[in-house]
Amino acid sequence: MYDDGDAASGVKVEILRKVEGKYVGVVPNFSAIMSLMISGGGIYQTDDRGVYRFAGLPPGDYIVKVTENSSHSDISEKSYYSPFDSTLGGSSFLTIFYPDAFETKSAQLINVQLGQEISEINLTIPSRNLYKLEGKIINLKDKTPVKARISLKRNGDDETFSIFNEMGRRRQDASLTDENGNWKFKELPKGTYKMVIEPVETDDDYQRYAGNYSTNSNVATNVNRNVPPKPKLAKKSQEIIIEDKDLIEMIIEVGYGATISGTAFVENSQEMPNRITIIAGSEKDENSVMTGIGNYMETNPQKSSKPNHDFKLENVPEGKNYFNVFTEDSDYYIKSATLNGVDLLGNSFEVKEGDVLRNVQIVFSKDVGTLKGVVLNDEKEAVKAVELSIIPTDAARRKNSSYTRNATTNQNGEFEIKAAPGEYAIVFIDQSFAGKSREEILKWLDEAVKDAQTVKIEAGRTETITVKRKN
Repeated sequence: MYDDGDAASGVKVEILRKVEGKYVGVVPNFSAIMSLMISGGGIYQTDDRGVYRFAGLPPGDYIVKVTENSSHSDISEKSYYSPFDSTLGGSSFLTIFYPDAFETKSAQLINVQLGQEISEINLTIPSRNLYKLEGKIINLKDKTPVKARISLKRNGDDETFSIFNEMGRRRQDASLTDENGNWKFKELPKGTYKMVIEPVETDDDYQRYAGNYSTNSNVATNVNRNVPPKPKLAKKSQEIIIEDKDLIEMIIEVGYGATISGTAFVENSQEMPNRITIIAGSEKDENSVMTGIGNYMETNPQKSSKPNHDFKLENVPEGKNYFNVFTEDSDYYIKSATLNGVDLLGNSFEVKEGDVLRNVQIVFSKDVGTLKGVVLNDEKEAVKAVELSIIPTDAARRKNSSYTRNATTNQNGEFEIKAAPGEYAIVFIDQSFAGKSREEILKWLDEAVKDAQTVKIEAGRTETITVKRKN
């Protein structure tokens, strides 16, 4: 109910189960799924008395979250459609956790056992002041207005994964600037937010974010090395703290990013994998830039016979960046990525505003090895449906996620992984890294590798092992 005694009817209620340090939305049973699909989530809304009820829950620890319907932006993007957002406040920041907390860390855990019914989990939605956040985006160089997509995310929301927001899509509100670079958000509770500004410099980009155009504008094709690329404005992130007043007339300047281009190929002139993803990752993940190479001819579903492909990364933010290259094809691994002889996989690299870096060489190899095994617990029983990762024991390689491989055990506790030749540590990552910095994650991995079981993978060979997992 509301604090004036009125029933809070039609507000969204979620029950989130604590799993490995994060909170995951639960769909209790099949009828609940059908109700979500047909009615837009009716059973997850309170009725006219403010009453809610969840049945068919598996045992575990839960928190209860209530979200009021609110749209914080007048000029919202429509880059995807979710029936839940329109009726259930999918991107609303007006949330409360049982019994009276505004953050997950202060929420009360509710332990549920099989056959148990827990009642009187009542929440009162308090009256609170809400604030405006508005301003203008301009070009750092010439101070002209910038068209941009502005996304807003509140600190702590990384800890929850909602069934209402594309099964784990981080909850955020987003807006597009108008033709004068103006933007605004409204009805925001006080707190700390992260704002990400992503300039959109063409009408096609603008329409794509508005939901009227669908393309991957970052897929590189026919990069012309003889024509100097025109720098584009880079993403920018900024922390915003709302305390006890509106924040208006904010001026945020965005500068030009760097451009990185080059060629990707497989050694010995072998065929390229189906798909390659190339990322220039800044120290702030939200500013990372990626591009893709698809090894298909435009008019033919068969693979292209082209032995190499050019790529281009644009809008790379100024400062320190990390180079990562991935392919979903397990028969390949990234062997090297260099710029004028400098290793980009083992080292960070600095770029300045408007830099143009050419002739990056990315080399893949098919000389993978195979690791097969079974995971057993202390009682020597097979451990099913558990995810494990193999992490390079070499510290330089461990800093680049391009070399990490993951697998999930089957019903018999068995798994299989293909990877680059080398020595690896087998690690079970039983915690969430959401919101953690790159340095914090690497520190955790460095410690985990010290006591982990290791294995050596050789090219063209299969290694079979038994992995012990403590209860």
